[in-house]
Amino acid sequence: MDRESCTRCGTTATDLPPDGCSPPVATATSLNDEEPSAYRGPRVELFVIPDCPYATLAETLLRSTLNELGLSGVPVRTTVIATSAEAIRRGFMGSPSIEINGIDPWAQPDGAPALACRLYPSSTGLPTQHSLARALCSAVLDDRRLPRQPG
Repeated sequence: MDRESCTRCGTTATDLPPDGCSPPVATATSLNDEEPSAYRGPRVELFVIPDCPYATLAETLLRSTLNELGLSGVPVRTTVIATSAEAIRRGFMGSPSIEINGIDPWAQPDGAPALACRLYPSSTGLPTQHSLARALCSAVLDDRRLPRQPG
């Protein structure tokens, strides 16, 4: 089987759908919307601490990357982590943190949960748009491989 690449992000997959990374159904479009039962696509969540100076930039990065990938209908939920206990309970590695399908693609295995700022190894202090696009496309491709639960 030939390996193909997504025309949007370059992710390689043996069973890449013809429409690239786009999820098959996306009906929720605004921040913090509840995900309707018809929604099938990546679950994206932005975790921040109160008054995080990078929160707006991270949200803008997420939205612009989703738009460039043709995933503008993917809802992004923002969750504020306000206590150390909540940070420990969630394994929160600092603000901002992005989870895609419940996974933080940039998590450090030796990191400790903290109610703190988080800087990524890039010039902006956030994930690069390329690394975010790869993580999103991988999530879409993984999602397409899983069987659907009857709803």
